[in-house]
Amino acid sequence: MKKLLKLCGVILVLILFFTALRWVNQWARDAQDTAAVSVVDHVVNAAPEFTVYDAEGQPVSLSEFADRPIVLYFWASWNDQCREDLHAFEEAYQEYGQQVEFLMINMTDGSKETPETAGAFLDRIQHSFPVYFDLDQSAYVTIPVRSIPSTYYIDRDFQMVARATGGTNTEETLEEGLQMLLEDAA
Repeated sequence: MKKLLKLCGVILVLILFFTALRWVNQWARDAQDTAAVSVVDHVVNAAPEFTVYDAEGQPVSLSEFADRPIVLYFWASWNDQCREDLHAFEEAYQEYGQQVEFLMINMTDGSKETPETAGAFLDRIQHSFPVYFDLDQSAYVTIPVRSIPSTYYIDRDFQMVARATGGTNTEETLEEGLQMLLEDAA
């Protein structure tokens, strides 16, 4: 009888454990879905200056784009979320590229991500947006980027007004950030 009660107790504990685990997983998925539909964090501060490099290796400073709204997107070819996001950024670039500067900044660390690995990936996808390489981590350190993918929205007054980090760079988030920039520009 004691063995039967013990077995029932163990089964009950396991049922409660797996029910709680399922609830926590569902809560995490719901939280991620909720975060993905809005720009995560509104910030207002001056955009910091940094230098990245274009495909030809020429230095390009952020301030060169200060007369228009800017979308900074930090990405790497080895990151699954970044690879998915680039399609949304291509569509946004096609639609808004005349009104907003898109700086697609590859997190080039020289080992896990090189200009060659990023270039090979870019050759496989169809894109027309400009790509820049953070060869000396100037942008990464100056912003500072805590995770990739990360998107930063800078208005025409050169103020960083919002950011979306981690897996929040969905089409909806990008559209929300672009609309924020375009409303500020009007």
